[in-house]
Order: sequence, then structure tokens, then C-alpha cells
Amino acid sequence: MTASEKYLYHQIHPLKLLTDVAAGFIALYPLWQHRLALAVLIMLAPPPVASFLVMRYANLEPYKQSALGRYLARHMPTPWKPFASWA
Repeated sequence: MTASEKYLYHQIHPLKLLTDVAAGFIALYPLWQHRLALAVLIMLAPPPVASFLVMRYANLEPYKQSALGRYLARHMPTPWKPFASWA
């Protein structure tokens, strides 16, 4: 699997999705307490770490073969060919 494919399919990995959602919910409490710096750190630090770990160590081939993976391959533009699938 190429790096661009890993970048595409890591977005639907359950661990990555859980990290994104959890970081958002956990950051709500510091926002409620008006601690903006801490909330931003909580929202922005864990998702890139999870992305790196998933792209580096997870087997993304089952996600590529899934219906959602086929949808992503068909409809999500890659960074090198933006909007290519819209033509």
C-alpha cells in the first residue's frame, strides 16, 4: 500500500475516528472553564499522533476493500490531484 493510500484509508480506521471524537469531547471541559490553550492542545495533539500510529502500524487493507473504502477511493480527491474525481 502506498503512502497516499495509507493517508486516504487511515481516515476511516475506528481508532482514528475514536481519537478525533474523544479529543473534541474532552476539550469541551477546558473550553467551559475558559482555558483556551489547554483545550486547543487537547484538540490538536492526539489526532496527529493517532494518524501517525495508524498509518505506520495498522493494516489498512481491509478498510480499502470495504464499501466505505471504495467510496473514498472514488470520491475523495488526493492531495496531488485535487478535484480530479469531480470531472
